[in-house]
Amino acid sequence: MTDISKNQSKMLKGIAIFFMLSLHLYNTTNYADFYKPLITIKGLPIIYFLSFICNACVPIYCFCAGYAAYLLKNETTQKRFKRIFNLLLTYWIILTLTCVIGLVLNNPNIPDSFAAFLGNAFLYHISYVGAWWFMQTYILLCITSKYLIDLVEKDHNIIMLMLSLAIYIIAYYFRMIHPIYTSVNIVNYIINALILYGTSQLSYVLGLLFRKYLVMTKLKEKLNNKQVVGIVLMLLSVILHIVIKSMIVAPFTGLIFITGFLLIDIKVPLLEKVLLFLGKHSTNVWLLHMQFYMIFFSKLIFSTHTVLGCIIILFACCTACSYIIDFIHIKFSLLIFNK
Repeated sequence: MTDISKNQSKMLKGIAIFFMLSLHLYNTTNYADFYKPLITIKGLPIIYFLSFICNACVPIYCFCAGYAAYLLKNETTQKRFKRIFNLLLTYWIILTLTCVIGLVLNNPNIPDSFAAFLGNAFLYHISYVGAWWFMQTYILLCITSKYLIDLVEKDHNIIMLMLSLAIYIIAYYFRMIHPIYTSVNIVNYIINALILYGTSQLSYVLGLLFRKYLVMTKLKEKLNNKQVVGIVLMLLSVILHIVIKSMIVAPFTGLIFITGFLLIDIKVPLLEKVLLFLGKHSTNVWLLHMQFYMIFFSKLIFSTHTVLGCIIILFACCTACSYIIDFIHIKFSLLIFNK
């Protein structure tokens, strides 16, 4: 029994990638050179305030990954590593194309040196694209999922949640408030990897627990007005994050938003199709979008100087490239696995 369907999970990923692009485009007070907002509050675009909920993008991904990991808890180690390799293959294709474009456009930082290329390729020093940091964290979550699931299965879930929360708060402190730096690069890389893992594992664990206890099924059985409660929860998550702007609340506002969304039965076919489409391309868009709006083609992305125009152009560019990435991925997969 699956209380969150594959389509719901894919739509959540569609929302997550929409949140990610919105966060990166709109969560800034330095917008004057990029777009001209129609509505402002105290000199700031209204979209700036709404963009804080978009901090939930990574927690949504982690929640979905944790939920899926519990569903696949009995898969073999070989299958788990094949899934990781497939993700890495997509990443390496995008990395290579990014470096090619960097060479063509004479970008001083991409590909930089062979050492820099290797650092990005093997995820121990990611310097080309900021959004790529999550590749390392996601793979660490996949590798450690068996041990996290074993802990969940022991039914010490209150203790596990408290421990997971404590790890999150400590990791957040050292990531956002008091970063740790040493004179030894390898030590810095290890510390950074552990801190990023620590700030991501809470939502992953929540996904595991939601699947184990079929939380959404039980909620739907107890609630008479699921649609109303769902809408209220989604609005509450947005308001909470406007009031508390700190990213520290993202896993909690993210969970509230996820719960609200899953309580609603979407009855708008067009919206469902859009979210499923975004979910299908979410991984590629995540790995591609910064190259367009920040590194290589910012003038194109912000050419309309409108709030809506920049995100439409960005999605169009990323999804068009996503088809190319998928085509190359299929060719390499056939070559590697059918050899």
